[in-house]
Amino acid sequence: MVKDTETLLNEIRNASNLDEFMAENTAYLSDISFPEYLHMQLAQKGLTVAEVQRRGDMTNYVYELFSGRKAPSRNSALQLCFGFSLTIEESQKLLRMAKTGAMYAKDRRDSVLLFGLKEGLDGAAINDLLDENGLECIH
Repeated sequence: MVKDTETLLNEIRNASNLDEFMAENTAYLSDISFPEYLHMQLAQKGLTVAEVQRRGDMTNYVYELFSGRKAPSRNSALQLCFGFSLTIEESQKLLRMAKTGAMYAKDRRDSVLLFGLKEGLDGAAINDLLDENGLECIH
């Protein structure tokens, strides 16, 4: 049986002992680094770093993210989402993995970003849409 995030969260809420929780759930907890996650996405999507860079409208800073030499800002993590052409759910996971905070549909800018992901926009197109709505671009 695979435990989803909600199940694990409920078990944490009900746990009286951290060591027991950790021992019972070690197989469900991830220790994957952000760069490892990015490389998994590359393989899964069949893309190169250069393609993600181009589609995400990113600078060469992208190579620093893939190597782990730099931690992503929220905007650079969002550029990766558009560069990989991720779904909303995949993007929320990437943002959590980057520790930059998931998108919030009640936030005006995040709503535009979520719409752009749903529509399959690339980095340049989402920046245009953000700009048209008077919002901060992701680059």
